[in-house]
Amino acid sequence: MNYIVLDMEWNQPGYADTALCRNGVCMKNEIIQIGAVKLSEDKEKTGVFECIIKPVSLTSMNRMIKQLTGITDEMIDKGESFESAISRFRDFCGDDFVILIWGYDDIRILKSNLMFHGLDTSWLPANYNLQMIFAHQTGLEKRQYSLSFALEHFEIEIDEKLHDALNDAEYTAMVCEKLDLVEGIKNIKFMPSNETTKTKNTNVLIKRKFRYIRRRDDIWQNGFIVRPVCPCCGEKMTYDKPKRIGLWRVNIESHCEKDGDFMIVLKIAETPQETFSVNQQIYVLDEAAREYLEGKKTKRHNRKRTSSRSKKKTDDVKESVQENRTDEQI
Repeated sequence: MNYIVLDMEWNQPGYADTALCRNGVCMKNEIIQIGAVKLSEDKEKTGVFECIIKPVSLTSMNRMIKQLTGITDEMIDKGESFESAISRFRDFCGDDFVILIWGYDDIRILKSNLMFHGLDTSWLPANYNLQMIFAHQTGLEKRQYSLSFALEHFEIEIDEKLHDALNDAEYTAMVCEKLDLVEGIKNIKFMPSNETTKTKNTNVLIKRKFRYIRRRDDIWQNGFIVRPVCPCCGEKMTYDKPKRIGLWRVNIESHCEKDGDFMIVLKIAETPQETFSVNQQIYVLDEAAREYLEGKKTKRHNRKRTSSRSKKKTDDVKESVQENRTDEQI
């Protein structure tokens, strides 16, 4: 059996772009680069794969993605077709392999791109999130850690630019050398072919981050953010009206006929580049999760009240000092 360490880069719609929809998939994340490293069972590198793909939906590079990856319009225009790239990638992987990824987005987006192009997805084997194995084996289980954090943790020097698919796959393979992959895959309790992960206390199934959103209004037009499919079965859900909790947080209750109730929590932030990012969390909405989310809402409300009281008290003190100064002047 081989390990295929996979990384990809994808383009996203710009402000004026309209993504095509085919085969039940709207192309909001179109793959433009695939990078992979093949490791033997002993974690020896036995091959590398890299290609630039010519997109068919988002044919111009998003400005922010171009800056991040260095991939230009000229590069993707000379790229090969997605069908050809996938055919070569499957040949590279061979017959007996599993996929190792850093995070969950790559597999989700690979599946959606395959479906968009009407290609088979059944060949995809089990896939394992190295983020979880890294966090478990280093005792750093409080949050998800970036690849750059893992490289720094293992004192692996970064000589090549990150956010290049092959470079990222190469560096991820270096992290693999520091991990016990067999034990990691055996002991990490998650579904290997699904993108879900459940924490101990909060019933979080999915954590995703959406970046480079140009306008706040664009958030509500992005179905991946506000109308995601069921995290368990992948089918469409029904959604209640979004409930705003302050300026930067939104809760959306949703229901799947097969898998029950969920809560989509969106945490919105403005970036220094004057774009927006959204942290999306999807909870199984049982009684424990309802209590937990209601508790967070109450805490936010209490913090806001405390902050308002503190501000009023400070204003009262300032007013009193100003009055005393006026009296002294008189």
